[in-house]
Amino acid sequence: MSDHFIAHFELNTSLPRDLLLKWEAEIEAWEQDKTQPNPFTLKMAKPTQASVRYELAQAEAQNAGTLEETSLDDHVSPSVLIACGLEIEGKQYVDVIICVLDLTFDAKTWSQSRSIKDMGP
Repeated sequence: MSDHFIAHFELNTSLPRDLLLKWEAEIEAWEQDKTQPNPFTLKMAKPTQASVRYELAQAEAQNAGTLEETSLDDHVSPSVLIACGLEIEGKQYVDVIICVLDLTFDAKTWSQSRSIKDMGP
């Protein structure tokens, strides 16, 4: 048996049967009628950076002056540290996308130049 088959089986046996049946029905409905909601789209709202900063600031305000102080530095609060980490992560994601696009473009250009050379005189 393939690893994929085993993983699929384990996933299916770990989920409630009624949930699987509901999701299968949604998939079949969408496959037959594309105006139905796409069951593969994420239905959960992602938190915004502003909402995360707000919640972190609220938690810091509640913990201020208690023994639960978690700051690594007197000048950098945990929320600032996390916000900087999120910003760096976002920039890395953009850098990866740009790199992939550059590689794709370079591969196409190389492939096209090879086919032109192969056509040669």
